[in-house]
Amino acid sequence: VRDEMCPVEVTVDFPVVETDAVTPAPVTEAMPTPFRPETVMQVKSPLTMKTLAGSARSLAGRTDAIRRYGGDVRAEIAVLRALRWIKLRQQPDGSWDAEGEGDPTAFALLAYLSHGEGVTSPEFGQTVKRAIAYLVERHPNNMSVYALAEAANVVRTPVLAEVAAEAVEELCQRQKESVKANSGGLLQRYCAVMALKSAELARLDCPSLERTRTMFESSFAEMRDGKAGDWSRIRGKGTWRYMIAGVCLQYLGRGEDEATHGMLGRLDAVWPPATLGKTPIACCPVRSNYFSTMIFFNAGGALWSKWNKGMLAAYAESQSVLDEGYIDHDGKPQKTGCWRCQDEHIG
Repeated sequence: VRDEMCPVEVTVDFPVVETDAVTPAPVTEAMPTPFRPETVMQVKSPLTMKTLAGSARSLAGRTDAIRRYGGDVRAEIAVLRALRWIKLRQQPDGSWDAEGEGDPTAFALLAYLSHGEGVTSPEFGQTVKRAIAYLVERHPNNMSVYALAEAANVVRTPVLAEVAAEAVEELCQRQKESVKANSGGLLQRYCAVMALKSAELARLDCPSLERTRTMFESSFAEMRDGKAGDWSRIRGKGTWRYMIAGVCLQYLGRGEDEATHGMLGRLDAVWPPATLGKTPIACCPVRSNYFSTMIFFNAGGALWSKWNKGMLAAYAESQSVLDEGYIDHDGKPQKTGCWRCQDEHIG
């Protein structure tokens, strides 16, 4: 939950790690400072920073958000089971990605961060720490940069902020060319928009951020054919593609636009309650549920209440609960959980 109206003061106080100082040999030309990813989350920050992350992701903040936005204990239990299921499948190098593309690792890390799990989390801290270190060395695409920027928003250390800011700035330069050429997938554009939003909330030093935001606003506006809620110029088929456009406009500050309101009405009319099975209008229901949840939550009101009720029924009640021998940080055995679906891309 992003609560931009309630910033809180957070003093970051990570443990100091003793390291062996090495004096570099003289060089005749500038060279980049060697970077050790294992130190990213262990540098003691002398700063007290305003952050939005703590307001909704602390235990008290989550409890309040659950009450205000229609969550319940079923969902919380299901989420914890899923986080434990994911933890068991992390690779020794910190990834969830055998192919080295970064996306599964980025998605997994975002799941922990959005639950308020940082590097000091008793149960998931080491999982988060290893995932961040992996992405610090490998952030080849927009999804990975989005996860790094969000990590900088939650895990407040100067070193991570610097690494994330550099990654976002590189993303901005890449997007300048891809948007100009109208190339690059719509999903990658969504990841770029979210990276910019996370960088903004984390107050990262990205000189090109505002210019890139403006460029994306124009780009999504050009995809419309003038009819409210209809982005027929978006390449490819699938209702979820139109959802992406609506979500991006919301996060670009255009949530009150006529086209965004048209998208909400269209989704409410054509997209059924959340389902894990294929539908006549979507071969990838999980992806559609993902974007629908964001677009309805950002809109709030009756549309969100209606959608959220269906989401709870579909996901909290259909989770496959497993006994995989998981032991939590207190030494207690816990169940894990996952979902089995008919999604063409996820499975």
